[in-house]
This record gives sequence, C-alpha cells and structure tokens, in this order.
Amino acid sequence: MADLIPCKITVGLEEFTLQVGTEEEEFVRKAAKLINEKVEQHQKNTKIYNPNRLIALAALDFAVYCLKFNNKHDSFQNEINLRLDKLSELTDFTIDA
Repeated sequence: MADLIPCKITVGLEEFTLQVGTEEEEFVRKAAKLINEKVEQHQKNTKIYNPNRLIALAALDFAVYCLKFNNKHDSFQNEINLRLDKLSELTDFTIDA
C-alpha cells in the first residue's frame, strides 16, 4: 500500500487536511483549485453569494461533465470494439484464404 501524506487544501471556505497517496496529491490539489475556480465563476456570473449553494453548483457542473465524458468514452469504446471485430474478421478471412 502506498504511503499516505497530509495534504492541506481549501475548498470554498472550508479547510481540509487529507491523507492521500503521494501519487494522488497533485490530483487532489488540482481538483481543489478547479472547484474554487468554478465557485468563483458562478459567484461572478450569478447573484448567489451563499458558499454552500456555490459549491453545489460547482458539484453539479463537474457531475454533468463526468457524465458527458463517460458517455463519449463509452461511445468511443464501442466504436473501437466494432472496428476491432471487423479487423479480426478480415484477419481470419485472410488467414483462411
């Protein structure tokens, strides 16, 4: 198991000290930065000032992004599988001929 290190981050108005693997620290810091940027963006573009509501909007944005990404990934994976099947059929046909 990977060694855990303390990773101090701020998300919104809350400060957290998380125990993360060394390989995850950079991702955790970048994720916190992205959340804070999204909160700031919503604060500038709306008349919402409640930190909890802003965090909720940021979470919604990231959830929608993940769902869209997964949908595209699944479509891409299906297309790859179809092409691999076709290639396999062509290879089998060529070998048998």
